[in-house]
Amino acid sequence: MVNLPEKYCENMKELLQEEYTDYIDSLSEKTYQAIRINTRKISLQQWEKINPFRTSPIPWVENGFYIEDAMGNGQNESGQQESPIPSRHPYYYAGLYYIQEPSAMIPASLLPVTPGDKVLDLCAAPGGKATELGAKLQGHGLLVANDISVSRTMALAKNLQIAGIQNCLVTAETPEKLASVFTNFFDKVLIDAPCSGEGMFRREPRMVHDWEEKGPAYYAKIQKEILTQAYQMLKPGGKMVYSTCTFSLQEDEAVIEWFLDIYQDMKVCPVERKEGFLPGRPEGIAAREELKHCVRIFPHKAKGEGHFAVLLQKGDSVADAEETQRSRESLTKEHKKQLEDSIEDLTITIEDRSQKGSFSKKKEYQRNKSDKKKGKSGREKFEKASQGQTVQKADMQTKEFLSHLPFEEGRYVSHNNQISFEPLWIESLSKLRIVHKGVAVCEIKQKTALSHQLALCLRDEDFDQVINFQAADPQVIRYLKGESIQTDMAYRGNILVCVDGFGLGWCQGSGTTLLKNKYYPGWRYQ
Repeated sequence: MVNLPEKYCENMKELLQEEYTDYIDSLSEKTYQAIRINTRKISLQQWEKINPFRTSPIPWVENGFYIEDAMGNGQNESGQQESPIPSRHPYYYAGLYYIQEPSAMIPASLLPVTPGDKVLDLCAAPGGKATELGAKLQGHGLLVANDISVSRTMALAKNLQIAGIQNCLVTAETPEKLASVFTNFFDKVLIDAPCSGEGMFRREPRMVHDWEEKGPAYYAKIQKEILTQAYQMLKPGGKMVYSTCTFSLQEDEAVIEWFLDIYQDMKVCPVERKEGFLPGRPEGIAAREELKHCVRIFPHKAKGEGHFAVLLQKGDSVADAEETQRSRESLTKEHKKQLEDSIEDLTITIEDRSQKGSFSKKKEYQRNKSDKKKGKSGREKFEKASQGQTVQKADMQTKEFLSHLPFEEGRYVSHNNQISFEPLWIESLSKLRIVHKGVAVCEIKQKTALSHQLALCLRDEDFDQVINFQAADPQVIRYLKGESIQTDMAYRGNILVCVDGFGLGWCQGSGTTLLKNKYYPGWRYQ
């Protein structure tokens, strides 16, 4: 049982009244494990065919599922097969799902993101909401995922990469700094605001200490500042979700009441009422009736922790939505041409052209043979590179490879022997502290090293050399641990390693049946 502060108990008694005892009893009950399927990589129909867990649906999120009895691999004492641990399954490493608290799935589900939108997740770390917003975009538009903490953005960037979100930009800035760059820029904004964390007391009892130290009044001030900056970045007609994981009226309805008073072109939007959704509580404050459209989750009423969320809209929605649609239709051809032009105009610096690796064993052999005939040494070319004399247009092999990657909207750029795919609209963001952007494709040195992030964006049909493990194959875990792969045939060059068709990482062949493991060391199976 969580040891709750006396003042907090008084507040909850006033809020819940006759339901207070039920709430207190719920704090002694179990918490719920859940996953959210990454629809950027796999459809729900496909997931149903390969789902290795015992699951039940979360009523408020179509792609969310409770995990039943996630205990481990193998069999329990009764001889029954146990459900695998979600964080240790190969599908987790392939980015097919995100492990997330059930009520925390609500904010991203309420924001009506469509492909082509420019979307901001303002307080994004560690990435639970950002990965879902990125999935909704389906490779079109732009996702800016921000967190003020540089250290927290490391986990954010990793989770976006695992999820295969290529049209994203990860920043570590204050809302004020972002607002100075992105004025009236975003179609959709999500604010999962820092809060007193009352809804997480059962799952994370340490949050109680933070509540005692700071409390709702401290966070309400921060929340109002964040909303002010978010308003500046939201387009007329754009939509915004504000959410917290607290029950406090001071941080929830009262903050929205204040916001609506200040920005009178903002309105609360009704949302579909799902099982477990309770209405907002305007009766506890100045009482706008429209605040009943807010969503509340309580642990004694739903299989989740605690959350508050509200969908807001700015300005004339009809006119602006129509204009946005017309604009996107006219940009489709332009975006395709931009991508094609970026491949054609790509320049790269080659340190050692004679030893440059290829994307298939056949092409690599042909290139090495051709270089030997010319009699040019790798040393000569390295010396030229150091003199800045090897900057040139990408060769046809590289262009062909890039043109077949499953990226639809963006451009290819190169810097210091590295080729990356970047989303559009980020040409003039030098003022921002950018932690990650787009997809690192490859690094061209003596051999072409394809990035781990690229592998996580690919399927088995996207590459010419593939080793495809089934999830139950013990070799897939050995691969994730960094061990070499023994095969029945010899490979040369880069090989994409997949689990049930979904990219995991790379291995390297040198003409033998033993392949060098190229799985990113920092992300290995532990």
